[in-house]
Amino acid sequence: MCGGRPVPGIIGLPGVLNRYWDEAEADLQRVYGIDLSDLWRGRLSFRRIAVLLRGLPAGSCLGRAAGGSAAWSDETAAILYGLWRVESRIVSTIPGAKRRDFPSPPEPPEPGWQDRIREKAEREKAKARNWLARHPELGLSV
Repeated sequence: MCGGRPVPGIIGLPGVLNRYWDEAEADLQRVYGIDLSDLWRGRLSFRRIAVLLRGLPAGSCLGRAAGGSAAWSDETAAILYGLWRVESRIVSTIPGAKRRDFPSPPEPPEPGWQDRIREKAEREKAKARNWLARHPELGLSV
């Protein structure tokens, strides 16, 4: 997995494509000019797709969606770390600043971050549905 890329190889590729089809399609078109639908037309093999996806640059759509170190391009990481250093320097000039006052260094999103956000949204929606079920007098629905 080059650069934290979520492409394990040919055996794991169907799962990656199932989960990140749109992102993989966008990246293959943008970076290589290849239509991912050519897979179904017999013009593209699973092996070639796996190789091309592993070669995507950091910060690609697939990397951002999957999270981890591949989520940020080199430019994004440089900007965020530069801003963090500037902010830390500003805080250090404040008399009496304590360690807890300093900002945490930037971290790329954890792998699976989109799934956690989706699960949280589903829990909140279920909670709202349950609350509305207990209060039918409001006549609202989710």
